[in-house]
Amino acid sequence: MENVRPVDWRKRRCELGLTQADFWKTIHVTQPISSRYERKLTPMPMPVQLLLGIVYAPKNDSTELIKKLRDINTKDKRELSGFSERDNYTKLTPLRRVLHLNQGEFWGRLGVTQSGGSRYENGTRSISKAVEMLLSIVYGSEEECAALVKKLRADDAGFGAQGFGKK
Repeated sequence: MENVRPVDWRKRRCELGLTQADFWKTIHVTQPISSRYERKLTPMPMPVQLLLGIVYAPKNDSTELIKKLRDINTKDKRELSGFSERDNYTKLTPLRRVLHLNQGEFWGRLGVTQSGGSRYENGTRSISKAVEMLLSIVYGSEEECAALVKKLRADDAGFGAQGFGKK
């Protein structure tokens, strides 16, 4: 996804008064990996950056990011409801086709390359927890998206139970 502003997530974590383990566990990143991200020893994948923006950015910024991710210009706005099983690849290709999106467009919203998305669709790559959560946020029903965002922002995010509101 283009135009994602670089953020110093270590600085943001410290502003929130959270330990490294508590900050990163919300999006299912282990402490050793998060340490490498914070010290810029390992490039942070785009799906992780997007989730951090949803969970830890100020509420207005988070809301705008979610609206931008969910804005799909298509007549048929069917939703990927209940995508919670990691091995449930069968819904992905049909949903993408119903939305009239090619692999680059569909997966690009989640910060995944076209080739990575192809591997997810054909089951040769396991879907990470970060991508799984983004699938629900971006392509899930309005209610599913709101519930997940509320849970993520309440879990150790230091924000209390805040959703992102309706479009």
